[in-house]
Amino acid sequence: MSRVSNIYRLGIKELWSLARDPILLVLIAYSFTFQIYMAATGMPEHLNKVPIAIVDEDDSPLSARIAAAFLPPQFLPPSG
Repeated sequence: MSRVSNIYRLGIKELWSLARDPILLVLIAYSFTFQIYMAATGMPEHLNKVPIAIVDEDDSPLSARIAAAFLPPQFLPPSG
């Protein structure tokens, strides 16, 4: 039981030291609110103009259909 009480006391000690450090509190609040919001809203939800490479070694109809499924504008056609 002394391990649990020791962990509890160390946790309370860390919370008190965190409460005395306003810069760290601001950093934690920024990291878990604004930065997560900016990352979630700043990235597009769909692909646009993504280059891909397809290696078709057997030249089967199935692999030709798979390669044809990647159409513009989401995927760029091979260049030159």
